[in-house]
Amino acid sequence: MVTVELSTVEAVASHLDFPALALAYEQEADSARVGMDKVRGVNFNAYLHLEAAGLIHVVAAHDGDRLIGFAVLLLSEHLHFSRMVATVEAIFALPETGAGAELMRFLEGFARQQGAAGLFISAPTGGRLDRVMRRSRSYSQTNAVFYKPLQGEDHGN
Repeated sequence: MVTVELSTVEAVASHLDFPALALAYEQEADSARVGMDKVRGVNFNAYLHLEAAGLIHVVAAHDGDRLIGFAVLLLSEHLHFSRMVATVEAIFALPETGAGAELMRFLEGFARQQGAAGLFISAPTGGRLDRVMRRSRSYSQTNAVFYKPLQGEDHGN
């Protein structure tokens, strides 16, 4: 049975299942980011600082003692609209566990409780989350995000 709850950067990062879960997340994210730099590891210090400032909230999905998913939610005022919005900074669940849907439900409810006017979710193009979001009846695509490398050999024109 999947349970989802607020957690902390420390609790998720130190969980015995996190290294394998993070590797699966990185592999899926890298496969969808053709032309982008590969994931180079998580900047835990930045996450800890944002968490201490109350800007992010970490959510964990478990099946018993097993960590099967996580999400990081950023709550901030949208500068253009002067309303608080929630942004899913990261979300990943092991396939076929049901944790992804449970994480989404939790994030939506938590963001609503915090007074967020809406929820932004970014998904790697062509990845599982992208396919799920495109089929969603309650979400609409509002933006497209593009990337151009500016450092290194592959900085293009």
